[in-house]
Amino acid sequence: MTDATQISQHLPALPGARETDSPALSTGSMLASPSAAADFLAGLPARVGDGLLAQVDAIAAAPLPALPPCPPDHFAKFLRAIAILPRKGDDDDTGEHRAKLYARTLGHMPAEAIGYLTRRVLETCRWFPSIAECLDIAKGWKRDDEAVDVKSAAWRIAENERAARLEDLAARLRAAIEGKGRFDQAEIDAMPDKLKRRLSDMMLLWRLPSGRYSLRAGSWADAVAADGGGEAQAA
Repeated sequence: MTDATQISQHLPALPGARETDSPALSTGSMLASPSAAADFLAGLPARVGDGLLAQVDAIAAAPLPALPPCPPDHFAKFLRAIAILPRKGDDDDTGEHRAKLYARTLGHMPAEAIGYLTRRVLETCRWFPSIAECLDIAKGWKRDDEAVDVKSAAWRIAENERAARLEDLAARLRAAIEGKGRFDQAEIDAMPDKLKRRLSDMMLLWRLPSGRYSLRAGSWADAVAADGGGEAQAA
């Protein structure tokens, strides 16, 4: 999670954002139907309100649906493909027994993982691989299906919205600093400390000796005096 996510999750939605700009997605389905989730994300407006953002967050955080195990005929092709590799002299398993052992241990993998395993075994192994070697090789496989793409897209949308909300808030503070707008102290006091620290780093708020934060308008000494005094040292 980025700083923008951690901080701007506390920021309000853009006042004009409408929840009716995109159809709601059943929270029970989320990634059960990646195509439906993809359509939902594609239909979102450029800026979203809190309700839609919560649904986008849920998609980004949803566990990936399990892929079905490799069909038996596909697994049999894997064994035939790697059978071209020579076996070590101490390998006395019969072909049928070996196939059962390998299917029992590796057959739960999805077809895409078995395809990856086949390619890597033929590219890297000089001998027929043991089950342990196959398991090690299979660790290099990464899912790359629609559900993965949808989760990544949801994460980007949520990050962009949160970054935009942070910039909305920064723009309001800059306007107030320049005397072109108003930003009440009560609103600053109500902000989470992490957000106030971030805005202080952005040179938009003073961090006062009392521990409070105030708008970075006017001088440091004036801000400290307005807060009730205290040692006027730079924040």
